[in-house]
Amino acid sequence: MIGKRLEKLAYVLVNHSFELNKNDLFMISGSHAATQLIKEVYRQAIDVGAYPYVKWSGGIGRNILQKILRKTTQIFVSRCKI
Repeated sequence: MIGKRLEKLAYVLVNHSFELNKNDLFMISGSHAATQLIKEVYRQAIDVGAYPYVKWSGGIGRNILQKILRKTTQIFVSRCKI
């Protein structure tokens, strides 16, 4: 479970530091140690309609990367008007 402090930090990053808007593309880069924060920034970015791309530095489990890519693909496809 994400702590309130990480939720607040992610909110500040997404809404004030990055000033993300709908349809913005951006990259989140970090190590395995920042996984919880990266996930929360990712979630909040999706909530505002942005398209995050995650680039992991250092060793990261393949299953975590696959889950994030799968979710990104599902969201992208659901937003496309085909």
